[in-house]
Amino acid sequence: GKRRRDLLARWLDGEEGNVVRLLVRFDVENLDGGVAEKILESVFESVGSAERLVDDFGGIGIVERDAVGCQVVVDPGTLDSEMALYWRCLCGYLKEKGEVECLDALLPDASVMCAFIARFAAEHVTSDVTRVPELALSVEFVLQQLLKMTLSFDSTDEVGK
Repeated sequence: GKRRRDLLARWLDGEEGNVVRLLVRFDVENLDGGVAEKILESVFESVGSAERLVDDFGGIGIVERDAVGCQVVVDPGTLDSEMALYWRCLCGYLKEKGEVECLDALLPDASVMCAFIARFAAEHVTSDVTRVPELALSVEFVLQQLLKMTLSFDSTDEVGK
């Protein structure tokens, strides 16, 4: 209700409207019960416009559209837990709302996404990382978000996704 919206607005004001910084404060890797997802859903609903959500997300620099389509442009080395969660939840929200064009603006082709996930895993699943529990947790969390994102793909589209 109104209290939740007011609280969320104050939290975002404290982070100068930066949703990713807000998620950092919540320590999303250790947050129980889908709290981060509920926070993001509230943020998405408060914005209202699917196009504005995509525009706001575009400023983070994960995906980019060109004449060929949507491509992942973020370096796998810079994708962190908060950005991955935000990306996954936004895609899920847009799919749930039936905003296919907006969803297409955020999702690359399935083959591009699979290659990105493979690159992320190759760069991060190393013996050095797995020896440090905090790093291993972060890598596992990001991989979970990326794999869950594949549920947002249109499985009936035989050509692209």
